[in-house]
Amino acid sequence: MTSIPSNNMLLLPPSAFQSTSSLYLNSDKENQSITTTPITNTVHEQLEQLQFEMGRLRTDNEALKTSGRDLLERAPRLINIPHRSNIVQETLEDIIQQQATEIERLRNELEREKSRCLVAINDLEQNLRTKELSWKAQSNEFELRSAELQKVRKEKLYYEQLLSSQKLSTS
Repeated sequence: MTSIPSNNMLLLPPSAFQSTSSLYLNSDKENQSITTTPITNTVHEQLEQLQFEMGRLRTDNEALKTSGRDLLERAPRLINIPHRSNIVQETLEDIIQQQATEIERLRNELEREKSRCLVAINDLEQNLRTKELSWKAQSNEFELRSAELQKVRKEKLYYEQLLSSQKLSTS
């Protein structure tokens, strides 16, 4: 395969896949032909290395899964969770149930508080009515006494005038 790179492109030799220190500018190597054999070998080597690494990771993953299962089987049962149960779903259902219970508790508490407030308001209204009746009675009594006092003052004034007119006539 032949390639004619432009002046502003970088050409990566096969060794660039193994080390980053082997980058070359293409400007002084124009019209250079590259064979695919070294790149293919490097790519094949990298592919084999990646496949080997993936195989190793799969093996490690399986080993970890197995050791995790062994640990779970040998561990003392702190929580009875059935095997292969949907723990996330059950946990969410537990949380939802707890929230529903808490909402119901708060609703009941709110109703009790509401009832207590209504009783307190009723007591205050009753107290205000009692005081209003008492004040009206006192006001009526005050008006009656004021009327009596006015009557007494008028009588006093009448008698004082009568007395003063008698003193004038006797003198």
